[in-house]
Amino acid sequence: MPRTPFTICLVTDSRPIRDAVELSCPPPHRVRTLGLQGVLEPDHSLSEQGEALLEAAAEADVVLVSWSLEQAPLIGTLCHLVRQATRRPILALCGGSQDEVIAALTTGVDEVVHFPLYLPVLQARVAALERHDDVIHREAARTLKASLRHTLGAEPENTDGHAPPDARPAASSEPSAASSEPSPDPADALQQLAAAVQDSIDEVLMPVDRTEDVLTVGPLRLEQHTFRFFIHDDEVELTPKEFDVLQDLMRHCGEVRTRDEILEAAWGIDFDTGTNTVDVYMHFLRKKLKAHGVGGMLETVRGRGFRLVAPETE
Repeated sequence: MPRTPFTICLVTDSRPIRDAVELSCPPPHRVRTLGLQGVLEPDHSLSEQGEALLEAAAEADVVLVSWSLEQAPLIGTLCHLVRQATRRPILALCGGSQDEVIAALTTGVDEVVHFPLYLPVLQARVAALERHDDVIHREAARTLKASLRHTLGAEPENTDGHAPPDARPAASSEPSAASSEPSPDPADALQQLAAAVQDSIDEVLMPVDRTEDVLTVGPLRLEQHTFRFFIHDDEVELTPKEFDVLQDLMRHCGEVRTRDEILEAAWGIDFDTGTNTVDVYMHFLRKKLKAHGVGGMLETVRGRGFRLVAPETE
């Protein structure tokens, strides 16, 4: 048994699962359990329980979520909220079914573990995820640094962090031609630098095509840049994956979208997962549309897929 104290933020509404995890992680390790139900208010804002969950996630070594396909949209939202608050890895606690593993991974968790839970394996998986996360952040920092140096007109660095010897200007008592040119205004230079940094970040964080920022189908309006959705000008909260699925349907309004096409568009998966993940999200989307009187806009085409249609106008 590892001697380093390990803290788990367990998200489950099941007493047996809580007891089993606590049994697998005896003192000095710690399991803090919070329920998944009640994390969001009826208006989809974060509840007090949700705030407590994010606080516990930030203080833990790992977030362990009891997997349930019926709760997939809520678990997907939880993953999104946790990643906004902390870099702690999120693992799903699944049964033995491979379908469950695929569904959990496509919902947004970082990794999957099974019963019986063995703490050394859990710690090893968390350590591997943290190494991977560190590599990604270091690479992003190097890319951003190179972009900034390019913007500032600096020479590339050696591995020791200094400019190459042949790139260093030789000392000269003669004034250079460039020295006679006026120096750029510091405020302007700072503005250009800030703009360059913003552009570099946008390339990574904003893959949405801004030329078509707002999608409109009948009473539905999807703002891709702000990630907001409206029905008849009433804002409706969507989970991140619900947003991605609806975005694909609205971009292909009137077309039949197969489950494979939706999986590739919303999850980046180009193979058949063998699960009913898409159907689960369609159920929740249709429920939200129906609550505003437009449930008929989302059609199921038997044997083919799904289609979003504009309402008929008289």
